[in-house]
Order: sequence, then structure tokens, then C-alpha cells
Amino acid sequence: MPNKRKFLRKAVDKIEVSAFTSSLKSRNFRLLFFGFFISLTGIWMQWVAQSWLLLKLTDSSVMLGFLGFAGNIPIFLLAPVGGALADRFSRRNILLVTQTLAVISSLILAILTISENLQVWQIFLFATVTGIINAFDIPTHQAFLADIVEKKDLMNAISLNSLLINLTRIIGPTLAGIIIVNWGEGWCFFINSVSFVPTIIAILLMKKITENKTKQRSSIIDNVIEGFKIAGEHSIIRNLLFLTALLSFVGMSFTILLPILSDKILNAGANGLGHLIGSMGAGALIAAFSFARYSNIKGLGNWILLCSVIFGAGLILLSFTNSFELSAALLFMIGFAQVVQLDSANKMIQLLASDEVRGRLMSFYVLVLMGLTPCGVLLNGWLATYIGVFNTIAVCGTLYTFLAVTVAIQIVKHIRTGQSIQIRSVSQMET
Repeated sequence: MPNKRKFLRKAVDKIEVSAFTSSLKSRNFRLLFFGFFISLTGIWMQWVAQSWLLLKLTDSSVMLGFLGFAGNIPIFLLAPVGGALADRFSRRNILLVTQTLAVISSLILAILTISENLQVWQIFLFATVTGIINAFDIPTHQAFLADIVEKKDLMNAISLNSLLINLTRIIGPTLAGIIIVNWGEGWCFFINSVSFVPTIIAILLMKKITENKTKQRSSIIDNVIEGFKIAGEHSIIRNLLFLTALLSFVGMSFTILLPILSDKILNAGANGLGHLIGSMGAGALIAAFSFARYSNIKGLGNWILLCSVIFGAGLILLSFTNSFELSAALLFMIGFAQVVQLDSANKMIQLLASDEVRGRLMSFYVLVLMGLTPCGVLLNGWLATYIGVFNTIAVCGTLYTFLAVTVAIQIVKHIRTGQSIQIRSVSQMET
């Protein structure tokens, strides 16, 4: 009997490691994983503290919209350049530079805030600086995963990376709230600056990294243009990027209306808003955990199609309900579908990209995901003032469902007809 229990325990442990955490077998990925967990927590803390501080200084919700715009517009403009650099130079060194710059930026912001010398325009300045850093850091980080894990574990590494983002999305704001109440926003900025240090140490401790050693003979601008050409000519990549753009611009931007939905329509107040956001976060977290072991490209296409329907239907139903409980349930469903789509798109692009174009293709993914959201947020806020919150959500849900399902069907069709071949750089094929 004891031997049988021991055998079962070993079997379960083996299943858990291979299914959910296979990429953690890599020492380099373990280092990055735990360092990234700390730095992501700090990033979410700064995001909350920065927004709260601006609202306290200006008492303007419009300013919050412009703050989001200031932080994300550099990603829209510069992410392709960041991706091109990630394909030309050592991704490890690029990350060391971006993480160091993040330490310096957050530390200066903390000093100005704690010393009570911070002005409103400086909040926008630091948000823009952070956006510039992210334009180079995020595409490089995504591409760097392929340098530190075996190819068979790459999909699991992407999922665990997504799991970290959604987990710290809950932890960071919670800690920020405690620190803001007791010590002030400046200490959130200081903690964020310190939180990048473990990631820097983790990168420095890595050994035997499969560096990107592809020689690039053309200029960076030519590399960017080539990247756009490759993404545009490959049917699956093109449709995945378009679907992600739809999710960012039309789908996810409805969250700007949640405070009004909670306070004015559901009469749930600030506490209810927290529960609504928490419901969406819980759905996202479960999706990220559930898909940690999923890597079948044909299955990913089907999941994208299914979750396009679920996300759009969730938005449409949300526009018809005055029930707080039903709204929370629908937001859970929306959060789940959102992460499944994003995680699947990320995995498929990484599966299809060869190393010499990985940085550029991931930069386009980051561009449409993060660069378009502020525009969608501003559009939703403007539209809600004229046709109302429910009508705005209904319009977004209907438009997203029609367009996203159409695109998702094309993705599934292209996968089934065998168009899921690996993408290589045109210039590299010529050489």
C-alpha cells in the first residue's frame, strides 16, 4: 500500500511538472520567471499609484484617459523599431538596458513625489518615458523566451508568462492600495524601482543562452519594412494581428465604462467596482492557468473562434442586464475569453516565427495589443456621453462579434489548408 501511494504521488508530480510547468525545468527561465514576478508586481503598483495621484491632483477623469494615452502611444510608434533591434542585437543586453532605465525612471519619480516636488506635467512625462522603455522591453522580452527554453517548452513558457501578468494584476493593485493609504504614492514608485533589480540580477546569472546571432545586412528601417511585409503577406499572422487589434480597440476598451456601470447603473459603488474587476481578473487567471499546457496549433485556432463568440456575446448580454451578480458572471466569462484569445494568438505567432523575425512579429503583436487600447478607451468614453453606457457596450459587442468571428473563421480555414509553415526573413532566405 505505501509503495502504491508513493507511485501515485510520483505520477501526479510528473504530470504536474510536464503539463503545467515544463518550461521551469530551464534554469534560465526559472530565474526570469521569479524576477519578472517581482518586477511585474511593482509595475502594477506604480500604475495604480500614478493614476490615483493624478486624480488627486487634478480631480479629472479626462486626465486619466490622457495619462493612458501618454503611456501607450510610444509603444504604437516605436514597438516595430524595438522588435527590429531584438532581431539584430543580443536580447539579453537589450533587456539589461531597459530594466536599468526603468529603475532610474521610477526612482526619480519616487524622489520627486516623496519630496512633494512633483508637478502634473511630470506625471505625464514619466508615463511617456515608461512607454518608450516598454516599446523596446516588451517585444524583446517576448522574443527572449525562445532563447532560454527548449522549443518544445516555449508554449508553456508563454502561458506561464501570461499567468504572471494576470496574477500580479491582482496582487500589485492590492498592495498599492495598502501602501498609498499608509505611506503615500511615492513609496509605490520607490518599490517599483527596486522591483526591477531582481530581474536584472536574474538576467546576469543566466548561462548558456541561445543568443540571436543572425547577421543583418540591411538597415533597421529596412528590417521594420520587411517585418511589415512578412506579417502582411502571411495570412495567419495577418489575421491574428487584426483579431488582436479588434480585441484591443473594440473589445477591451469597454473597461473604461465599468466605474459608471457599477456606480450609476448597478448602484454598487466603489466596492462593487472592485468585485466586478476582480471577477474579470479571476476569469483571466483561470484561463491563463488552464492553457499553460496547451500548444496544438489546430486546437488554438478553434479556441480563438469559440472565445471570439463568448467574448462578443458576453458584451452584448452585459448591455442588457441590471443585475450585479449576472454582470459579475458575464465579466468572469469575458475575462476568460479575452485571455484565451490573447494567449492563443501569442503562441501561434511564436510557433510560426523563426528566430530571425521573432522580435519584429512580436513587436507588431505588442503594438496592436497595447498601442490601440488608449484610442479605443477615448472613443468609448466619447461615445458613451452621446448614446449611453449600455448602448456603447452593445455596439462594441455586436461589432466585435461580427468582425472577430469572421476573422477567426479565416484563421481556422488557413490552418486546415496547411498554411501554418514557419516564417523566415526574406533577407535571410536570400543569403
